[in-house]
Amino acid sequence: MIRAAEGGGIPAEAEELTFRRVTGETEQVKVTLGPDEAPAPAFLATRLVRLVEGPELRQLRVVDVGGKQGYERLDNEILAGLRLRETTETVGYPPEVSRLYAYEATSADPYALLEPYQGDPLTEAGQYLLENEQHQFQVSLLTGLCWLAAAGIAHRGISPSTVRWNGRHAQITDFSMSTVIGVPRQAIGAPPWAAREQRPGFVRGRVSAHDDIWASGRLIFYVQTGEELTDRSQIDERPALKNLLAGVFGPPEERPSARGLLGRLNQECPVPRALEAHSKLAEGRKRFYLERGRKHPGVAPVAEAGDGEDPGEPGGSASEPLGQASPRPGGFPPPASEPSPPRNSRRLWPFPPQTSMIAGGLAVLQAAIIISLAR
Repeated sequence: MIRAAEGGGIPAEAEELTFRRVTGETEQVKVTLGPDEAPAPAFLATRLVRLVEGPELRQLRVVDVGGKQGYERLDNEILAGLRLRETTETVGYPPEVSRLYAYEATSADPYALLEPYQGDPLTEAGQYLLENEQHQFQVSLLTGLCWLAAAGIAHRGISPSTVRWNGRHAQITDFSMSTVIGVPRQAIGAPPWAAREQRPGFVRGRVSAHDDIWASGRLIFYVQTGEELTDRSQIDERPALKNLLAGVFGPPEERPSARGLLGRLNQECPVPRALEAHSKLAEGRKRFYLERGRKHPGVAPVAEAGDGEDPGEPGGSASEPLGQASPRPGGFPPPASEPSPPRNSRRLWPFPPQTSMIAGGLAVLQAAIIISLAR
């Protein structure tokens, strides 16, 4: 909750915040609040918050016109931050992804507190990268994607405005459009950065660790050349980029992984393979949905076999691929005959029970795995 502070030598403009740290402890502190800043993620507002006895943080909260979408976007930021923290707890938090400090998800005015972003957005910094910084930028960006994959997260909003550069590291920020790997895809984002499988009319299948590879490849091209990618020849004319980006703009299931792209740069992925626990679940999920598709022919399989390259890329087809069912509005929800996951299903998001609901009774997005196959 937020309320005006009184007395005690605290500045008159100070207020009091009660929140939960990512480590689980509840804190009540005095803070000073800055004015709203631009730009901010869609449906959210952002401002600086300075703890009277502590660091300066960035606060994200829902704007009045945000409604349900605002709460969902805020939840995405909180839940992604918690999952990243859990994944990196034993190895140290990587600088390549923004960091959640604390959150308040149960009051009428929920918010997230983030540690300050590092560097400038690529909308600015991307124009001034030196030649000897290009390689380091590519390595750092792909390293960030490796950490997202290890945490089982798809960002779905990689672009020059959500990725930053501080001269040493790229940092992926703004997880308001993120989700967990394995949930049904939905139309989200906008061209030219949204991949084909995120665009209306082409949404099908389930989110994978390869969904962010398309936008990241486009971002690498943008930073390297300063040009918008509109023609395949732009890549073919640059042998180094042609080798690095080979397959990046194909169907999701055929794209290289972030770890594989790092290998093309002669770099090792720093994420211990033991942390990539979600990959052990991915094959089981895939088998489940394929089996469900066999028993329930009206349900499309996970793989988008037959998809061509993105319609925004030369050689791609903007028409509906043959042999594919027409996408359902709003993505790929389960058919009406399929029951919703039970409330007590194992959650993919690692968050405490008290954060499972948000203001106004809106439920936090929860991804669940049904253990037994449909009969």
